[in-house]
Amino acid sequence: MSKTKLILDPGGLPVELWYHIIESIDDLESFHACGVTCKLLACLIKQIEARYADALLEVDEISELKQLHHQVSQQSPKALLRTWITVGPALLPQFILRFLGRIHRLQVFLVSGTLLETPLLPALRRQLLTAAACFHTVTYLLLYYFEFWSFADFARLI
Repeated sequence: MSKTKLILDPGGLPVELWYHIIESIDDLESFHACGVTCKLLACLIKQIEARYADALLEVDEISELKQLHHQVSQQSPKALLRTWITVGPALLPQFILRFLGRIHRLQVFLVSGTLLETPLLPALRRQLLTAAACFHTVTYLLLYYFEFWSFADFARLI
């Protein structure tokens, strides 16, 4: 096997197949370990990381929240490499408590209701607001189409 063939097709497999193999890895440590095996796989890992980071994840139902919680507890790259997440107002307290300090790359956090109806956000207790402070990587907090229980809740969250 020539050196060029070995570099362009590691393990004798085409690059497209490696892309699908790496994309299906469900363990963050194994995901990153693939990236240190060769330069080609390192590039593929960076491409997949960028795709996960740029994809918006919407959590509007309790089943989606449970699925995301399962992915995070399994150290899935699909969940842990997210930088954009949208959560419905009714799920905000559960989201904060379940993912307290576990999604380390989260930068943009969007809490959004619907345009047709503006739901009321449940009262934010001190414990919940303290937990929300653990999302220290969030640089943008976007709040759309819902009402806070009180102005004090709004001010403490911000």
